[in-house]
Amino acid sequence: MSAADHIPDAALAVGAKTTSGMTYGGSAVAVWGGLTMNELGIIIGIVSSVAGLIGGLCIQWYWKRRHYLLAREKLELLKRGGADDE
Repeated sequence: MSAADHIPDAALAVGAKTTSGMTYGGSAVAVWGGLTMNELGIIIGIVSSVAGLIGGLCIQWYWKRRHYLLAREKLELLKRGGADDE
């Protein structure tokens, strides 16, 4: 029997996860370390502007939907004749 036959499968799985994490972590550090301050600023600016755009669209959709539902509710009240003159 070789030495590899005595290593439990759980230990091999932990080792595989550890080396995988080290590989991805090392590549992330290499990419991050290779960027200048200008490049980091551009990346952060792009990410924040896209997040702001998505957030703004979500907020706009929410308020327009709310306005639509209130207008629809008011129209239903007017159709039933139960609305006061506002």
